[in-house]
Amino acid sequence: MSHYYTTEIKMKAVHMYRQGKGCTTISRMLGVHTSQVQRWVNLYNVSGAEGLSSHNRYVPVEKKKAVVREVLGKCLSCEQTALKYGVGRSSLARWVALVRQAGSIDVLERRERKTVRQMGRPRKQEPQTELEKLKLENEYLKAEVALLKKMQALLDSKKAQNKGTGRAPSAS
Repeated sequence: MSHYYTTEIKMKAVHMYRQGKGCTTISRMLGVHTSQVQRWVNLYNVSGAEGLSSHNRYVPVEKKKAVVREVLGKCLSCEQTALKYGVGRSSLARWVALVRQAGSIDVLERRERKTVRQMGRPRKQEPQTELEKLKLENEYLKAEVALLKKMQALLDSKKAQNKGTGRAPSAS
């Protein structure tokens, strides 16, 4: 389960840590995991308050490649490298896993972001020929007839129920 913490909570945790409270104590007081408090303190030490702001950061492909090369080439942890380069730890771990799985760092170039037009349900195409138009109209009319039949059956069953109870049908 993913949690999003405000910058104020992160700064509060860092402030408490700098006052001498331990990560375990802070984590209990704020209701977060101890490792999360340690991560915030490390981010603050490396990047200051700006490192704690929670906004999406676009990372260019060349920077991704450099960071992944550092992790794989120098056998550094994703945590250390993410702090050093100012990228997200989970994003870096995902990039490293992609490169390991593909066996090539070029896999990072192939991933493209979807534009707004590419997301969501594809648009219906308009019928091109007269035959396609007629088929579409036929499908629509069949659906309309089926709906009308169901409505008539429902009205008939209501009338039958009302005859059995002696009540008059409602106006609605």
